[in-house]
Amino acid sequence: MDKLAIAPAALLVLALTACTEGRAGGPMELGGSDAVACIPAEQDLGDGFFFGEWVGNTGTSEIVIDAVQLRDASNFSLVTASSMSVDEAIGAVVDPASSVGWADRVDAVGSGIPPGRHVNVVVQLRLDDPSGDGEAAGFDVHYSDGSRDFVDSSTVVFQVSHDCDAAMTDWRERPR
Repeated sequence: MDKLAIAPAALLVLALTACTEGRAGGPMELGGSDAVACIPAEQDLGDGFFFGEWVGNTGTSEIVIDAVQLRDASNFSLVTASSMSVDEAIGAVVDPASSVGWADRVDAVGSGIPPGRHVNVVVQLRLDDPSGDGEAAGFDVHYSDGSRDFVDSSTVVFQVSHDCDAAMTDWRERPR
């Protein structure tokens, strides 16, 4: 086999690996719009803070969520990640019990999303130090479609602050 025949094959393998192993580009459509969602820390009811993102499957086969991880978190711990089948994202709340679909939520990890459908992935966060503020640059969803693995990232920044106006202003003024 000559070098010209090997090079395109090697490039194809590299391209497929780059698109399917730990990278976006799969069938998941993850909501968010580079926004900031801040919950005042004094609203804590004891169960932590809940942030939700709309997640859809644009593919032709079911996708399964393998892991949900906070991205660039400061003073936050991930307590749970749930999946809810509803039409609108839960947003940022301290009491999700009144949200449509909350009673029927399931653990996000291991849950499937059929083709053409969407769910809300809701993370429950707790401040590591309640006297401080918390922030995460969203979350990463690791998932598979039966033969390939992917990672997709939310784009909404989650904050819990004792002064949301100042925290959001600080975030907007940071260089990116």
